[in-house]
Amino acid sequence: MRIQVLGDVAVSHDTVSHARPVGGGRHRLILALLAARAGRTIAEDALIEAIWPNDPPKSARTALQTYVSELRDLFEPDRPRRSTGSVIATESTGYRLRVGAGWRLDSLDLEQAASAADVGAATLDRLLDGWGEPFAELGDHPDLVAASVRVREAHARVVERRADIELAQGGGARLVDLLRDAVSTHPYRERLVEQLVIALYRSGDQRGALSACREYTTRMRADLGLEPGPSITALEHAVLEHAEDEIDVLAGGALAGGAAAPSSAPARVRRSRVDLVGRADDLARLRDAVESSPAVTIVGPSGVGKTALALAFVDQVGVDTVAAVDVAELAVADEPSIWRALADELGVGEQPHVDLAASVVDNVRRTDATVVIDTAEVAIGAVGAVVGRLAADRRGTCLVTSQVGLDVAEASVMRLGPLQAADASAMVTSQLEQPGRHDPEQLERLVDRLDGIPLALEIAAARVGDLGVTDTLASLERRGELLAPDDGRPLRHRSTAAAAAWSIAQLDSTTRVLLRRLATHRGAFDLATACHIWSSAPLDDTAVEQGLADLVSRSLVVRVDLDDRSEYRVLDTVRSAILGDASDPGESVAEHEMWLAEAVLETAQAEMFNSPSVLRVGQVAGELARAHDILHAAGDGRELVLAGCAALWWPTQGRNVEGLELIERALRTHKATAPPVLYRLVAGVASFVSYAAGDVRKTSALLDEMGSEGMAELVPNVRLNIEGSAAFNSGRYDDAVAAYRELITHHPEPTGPKLLVMWLFGNALWYAGQFDESIEAYRDLRRTAESVGSSNSVALSLRFEAMVHAETGELDRAWRLVERGLAAATRLGDPSSVCQAEVAAAVVAHRSDALDLAEQYALDAIRSTLRPFDLFTQRAAPTIVAAIALERDDPKRAALALGWYLDYLDRTGQLPVVATREMAARVEAETRERLGPAEYGRLAGRGAALSLAELYDELAG
Repeated sequence: MRIQVLGDVAVSHDTVSHARPVGGGRHRLILALLAARAGRTIAEDALIEAIWPNDPPKSARTALQTYVSELRDLFEPDRPRRSTGSVIATESTGYRLRVGAGWRLDSLDLEQAASAADVGAATLDRLLDGWGEPFAELGDHPDLVAASVRVREAHARVVERRADIELAQGGGARLVDLLRDAVSTHPYRERLVEQLVIALYRSGDQRGALSACREYTTRMRADLGLEPGPSITALEHAVLEHAEDEIDVLAGGALAGGAAAPSSAPARVRRSRVDLVGRADDLARLRDAVESSPAVTIVGPSGVGKTALALAFVDQVGVDTVAAVDVAELAVADEPSIWRALADELGVGEQPHVDLAASVVDNVRRTDATVVIDTAEVAIGAVGAVVGRLAADRRGTCLVTSQVGLDVAEASVMRLGPLQAADASAMVTSQLEQPGRHDPEQLERLVDRLDGIPLALEIAAARVGDLGVTDTLASLERRGELLAPDDGRPLRHRSTAAAAAWSIAQLDSTTRVLLRRLATHRGAFDLATACHIWSSAPLDDTAVEQGLADLVSRSLVVRVDLDDRSEYRVLDTVRSAILGDASDPGESVAEHEMWLAEAVLETAQAEMFNSPSVLRVGQVAGELARAHDILHAAGDGRELVLAGCAALWWPTQGRNVEGLELIERALRTHKATAPPVLYRLVAGVASFVSYAAGDVRKTSALLDEMGSEGMAELVPNVRLNIEGSAAFNSGRYDDAVAAYRELITHHPEPTGPKLLVMWLFGNALWYAGQFDESIEAYRDLRRTAESVGSSNSVALSLRFEAMVHAETGELDRAWRLVERGLAAATRLGDPSSVCQAEVAAAVVAHRSDALDLAEQYALDAIRSTLRPFDLFTQRAAPTIVAAIALERDDPKRAALALGWYLDYLDRTGQLPVVATREMAARVEAETRERLGPAEYGRLAGRGAALSLAELYDELAG
């Protein structure tokens, strides 16, 4: 497929000989805006402002989404329903036209040809034949003016390159019209004028050639007050004298301005043997940074691909002169050594009484060279001095790779992070001869362990090719590192651990202590958590904050900015290196683990009993399971205390089964030694988690084990939680409403457990038939969740409120909430949220008689809940599919779905979902009547014997 923005905005496919214009003006404008910044994200707000300047309608965001969806349909009419396709990506803040994802963009082809090396005449001719005014009638749009100028500049350079080839071969006559047009567009571009003069002369038009020279001289003097350059004067003289030898010399190379021949590949900087993968957007960012700054520092951890990106940029731009130096390879890493290395690269000799640095700067100025300085962290001050002097001249380009930014006013910083998961997988599989013969799940596990670091992925691919994925993964898990082949690479790149150790070695002793402590975390943590747990001697809060900032700046710790705070995560490769360094003296790993477990326990206890606490459980939720394991491994009786105090958190995360397993393990381990009151307390809260996990029979057994005496001993918030769940489970919805209403008053702070109770309260009101009150309860939940930044609870409230509105017949309102709920769940990326949102959409679509849409949403929900388990989806989606099958006169398909659904209720003791309860009963009765008891029983029994995955295959097929 080809997208055309040179001339009319249009699209063509391989099977179509002519381009199809893009329909409405707003569609064309959106495509033009995305093409103008291909590979880079444009915020939704920026697109809306561009389409409706100053006065966007209230429906602008929805309209924009519709336009984008229609463009996707134009590009890929056969893409799967509701997928984004491969051309326009949806990002967290807006949209991005993907670069090179099986399609071509004519303006991008032109820009790349203008800067790439060794582009042939045929390619240049094809690009010139496709030339048209950028963005046609849209070119004057304020947001497209800069791109239009950039593309016109690229066109001029392509014309120049094509003329160079033709003139160097002795031709030129057939380019006269092309060069005339180019000069009329760029009347002050001396190189084009020189080429036109030679082309006219070789066509036999000496008078025209002389006239072109004189017109240019007059233009320069009259318009700009400048004299033409010496080359145009020399050319005019040669044309006048018919000095063809001199003209041939000018045509063969002098037109390039006397630039030096391309230098050989950098002598000291090692090029990766692997093609760059997943860095198109980063190359675009680097290109933007270079346009606005004479020096750019690419900052990232060792092995992230900083050098590869810098050299790829050099190759893409096609500069004539490159000087590249790896500071780590210098015998002495100081400022004079760096200047000498650059002089060697540039061929600048030392002269008596002449400052070598000044000679290098002068050479860079004259040749417009690109300087690449690698591994600057080895001598950051010396590199800063060199770059400061080079950048002050503002000629040439200086690219620096480092783990920290330079303290140079003229130098900008571009941070380079790890590859995204899909790109990381692609990098590994692209290096395997037969990727299909390796277990995909094990390959995914291997890639996940390597943090998206290209060096680690390159090493892993080499090892998988030699050892296979199973042994490579086992080696990584056993040793904590992978060894690279002995191919002459620097020592710091010989293994994944060596790369991380190189980065760690640059830290001061205090920051190393902090990193070793932070490496105890397996998941993410925030600044408050880091200060609370780890600020003991030799660290205080200030040292933790400053050290964490340093680790982030070196990309040893990754920062993720959320709506209300930032979270941090130590890279797995860095964690393995710092924890595996036996030579590092001081505190033990076991000591750090117990600090972490005790902090989690302290926080859970405070939240359970509404006591003051520095942290909330939500801030340490990622370490809950780890804290259980640490205390269990130590045989510490506090494991049972943690099990009871943290129990109510598991349902808020959708991790009920995992939480129940940990609680039951603690009950078994400490049954003989725990105080009876504590044991009954934990059994009680375990019953609530069991209920949330969908195991109603286990819930009853745990309640029996706790007994009435245990219930009386419970603190009010735990007792009311259990009473509400027991009432709801037995169908006493009014009693459940009363219990949850009182329970909310026992949670004054908007913590995770309170949000959970607010949701349960809304559900109890809905099941009790109190629809208006239920809607208001869900809205209260949403307002509270928004106030504390709980995106999960916001999404939850949207989908459940939508179903209540559908039940009361308010379908317009229901659809609006469904759309918001689907979008919120997609942003979260949580499978349970996604499948529940799809169920809500199916319910609303079915109530709206949109049967095709309802069935698709229901099937999508079943597929989404194959992993992980979601009890709400499994009780609702099959009944919707059954109802639609019956309405389409397919009672056999309905019987299969009903058989699985009824068996599921029987196995788990679950009650039907209120949104589909009456429908399920009606569909079962009608299906049984239409098929007859025997045939219905046979098909329902077959459905009951299916796994959920098998049921999905039957229903979807």
